[in-house]
Amino acid sequence: NIIFAATLDDYVNATLLITQMNKHEQLSKVQANSYKSKLTVGQACAALFNGDWYRARVLETGENRVRVQYIDWGNSGWCDSILEIRPLPNEYYKDPALCVKCILDGIPSNEKLSQEQTNNILGILVLDLKLEMTVLRIENGFPVVRLNLDERNLNNEILSIFSSSTNVIKQNAIVNFDSNKPDINLSEMHHVQLTTVDAQSECFHVLLMRDCLPTIMNILKDWNANKQPLTVQPKADTLICAQYDADNLWYRAWIESITENGCRVYFVDFGNEEIVSSDRISECPDILKTIPWQSVQIKLANIKLTDDERDTLLRDFESERLEMKIMQKNQDIYLVDLLQNGKSLADHILELRKKEQQITPKPTEV
Repeated sequence: NIIFAATLDDYVNATLLITQMNKHEQLSKVQANSYKSKLTVGQACAALFNGDWYRARVLETGENRVRVQYIDWGNSGWCDSILEIRPLPNEYYKDPALCVKCILDGIPSNEKLSQEQTNNILGILVLDLKLEMTVLRIENGFPVVRLNLDERNLNNEILSIFSSSTNVIKQNAIVNFDSNKPDINLSEMHHVQLTTVDAQSECFHVLLMRDCLPTIMNILKDWNANKQPLTVQPKADTLICAQYDADNLWYRAWIESITENGCRVYFVDFGNEEIVSSDRISECPDILKTIPWQSVQIKLANIKLTDDERDTLLRDFESERLEMKIMQKNQDIYLVDLLQNGKSLADHILELRKKEQQITPKPTEV
């Protein structure tokens, strides 16, 4: 789901740069100076590609060869460290890279593609074709983008190629609930959204704002028209898709039990539960079966909340993008500090308690 893109002006400048570099006296000589010392990872250089010299950066070194990335185009490859690598002339250091690394919104990052699928995607992303690119947000320092060609949404066209993959698991594959729980680095800061108050005292469920979330939402947003009915009778401990009563949208769900009125399901990406009728469940698309659950159970550290206070936090912050700092993990519950714009939600509750104490009149002594 990674592409390298350039504005029209940068594309023209990158093309002109090739001509300039190949006329430069330090690079145009057949016998020119090469590096006298061993190249190091991260070092800038001039590297040969298809007979032309480009600005490059060393990614990896090997015996008599180095792997480089051509910084104005994004592609990478191996070069002979003597014949195909030369010092970069000083005047080519000052200009920034002429392409940008971007993430395609809604496209999975962990799927292996067949050669046929790769060719189909390259057929959509025609090189040298002017596309419209919209930056939707920034994640981990990289722009997440949508590509359009006139009325065509190219992200959706690429996603359909993934959806037809023959490499994903078959529909009858067994999905284990515990093994699909998300793997969370306890030392990192995570972006989350409050989704529901948990039945367990003091706990919430939060949605992890990860790269795979747009993939899930994009596939299921039109699921009412695209859904596939269950091929077998619903049974407990099965991953399906279920239509949520509050908004009539479709979400991944885990069947917890079968009831007289349908299935009791747990929405694995949001943490809430509901009984849904048989006409509001469907097969889960194969491409979504390999993505871990996006919901985790949390409790605010260093503060004990009442049920009313939990409801207040959900009401005030449900639509906010929060930062989650993990203090500790106790079985499946994460003890955390949630922050909005650097302010702790625990401090928000303490402020509300203080205001309530100021408003509440003291009892009159008799």
